[in-house]
Amino acid sequence: MENENGRKIILTIRLIRSLAHRNIRLLVLRQVPQDITVSALFDLIFATISLDPKFKIFAAMKPKADTLKIYSRPQSHKTQNLAINIGDDEELVLDSSKKLSDYKIGSETELSLFLWSEYEEFCRNPDAQRASFGH
Repeated sequence: MENENGRKIILTIRLIRSLAHRNIRLLVLRQVPQDITVSALFDLIFATISLDPKFKIFAAMKPKADTLKIYSRPQSHKTQNLAINIGDDEELVLDSSKKLSDYKIGSETELSLFLWSEYEEFCRNPDAQRASFGH
């Protein structure tokens, strides 16, 4: 690894197309500068998925997906909800003007990319869709 200012990290991005239907695909980004802004990370994510045919359906998320949130950090507990980490929004939702290093995001951190309004609806009733399918 390089010095702290030029450090490159590996991130897993949870592309959440639909929380209600649990439509999620993982994207692994390697060699991401730790001092990149969240806004630039959005650009990197959408540039990467636009080039990969297996993410074709997720490329349509670009005009809609507006939020990145920390899902889990390495060597820390994971949420009980397999779709998204609910709660602690003030601490875990990333401000697009800040850098990843401002949040102490390191290698092997998982981030969720999603539409904020859908997340708010999901938080009101996270088991609604699952119940309708009889799970």
